[in-house]
Amino acid sequence: MVLLSTILTITLIIWFLFGAYLPEFEVASIKLSNFSATNTSLSGAWTVAMFVKNVNMELHVDFHHAMSSVFYRDSLLGIVALDPFHVPKTQRFALNFTVPALRNPDDQRLHSWVLPTLAEDRSDGAVVVSLRLAMDANFTAPDVVYRQESIRIYCEDLVIRFSPSTGEGTWSPGLGNPCFIRMRDSHD
Repeated sequence: MVLLSTILTITLIIWFLFGAYLPEFEVASIKLSNFSATNTSLSGAWTVAMFVKNVNMELHVDFHHAMSSVFYRDSLLGIVALDPFHVPKTQRFALNFTVPALRNPDDQRLHSWVLPTLAEDRSDGAVVVSLRLAMDANFTAPDVVYRQESIRIYCEDLVIRFSPSTGEGTWSPGLGNPCFIRMRDSHD
C-alpha cells in the first residue's frame, strides 16, 4: 500500500512539474494602416489577428503581463501592452490587438540606417517584419495554479505587401503562420 501511494505521489509530482503543454500561437492576418516611413519619421499602426490554441486536456491557461512588439531587422518599430486573456482547455482564442508605431523614436541607429532602409523597402512594395510577444502564463485547474511560465513568442519573416491603390499593407497567407515559442530565461 505504501509503495502504491509513493508511486502515485511521484507520478502526480512529475505530471505537476512537467505535464502542462505550451499553447500554440498562429498569426491569422496583419493590416498596416496609415503607414509612412521617411529618413526621420515613422507612423502607422499594425492591426493583428492571432489564434491562441490551448492543447492541454485538463488545464486552462491565463495570460497576463503581455506585451506585443513589431520589429524590422531587429529594430523596434512599435510596442503595446495587451489585456489579460483566458483560454479554456482544448479551446482556441482569437487574440486581436493594434500595435502603434513608436512616436518620435530617439535612436540614432534607427534614424541613420533603419528608417531609410524601411522607406526604401516600402517604396519597393513590401516590408518584412517580425511580431514578438512576451507574457506570463498560468496553467490552472479550478482553484489551483499548477504551473507558471514566462514565455516569448516569435513570429518571424512576415511580408507586408502594399496595395498600389490604397497604400495599405496586408499580410494574410490563408493557412496562418505558426509562431515559435520558448520559455524566457533570466538572460532575456
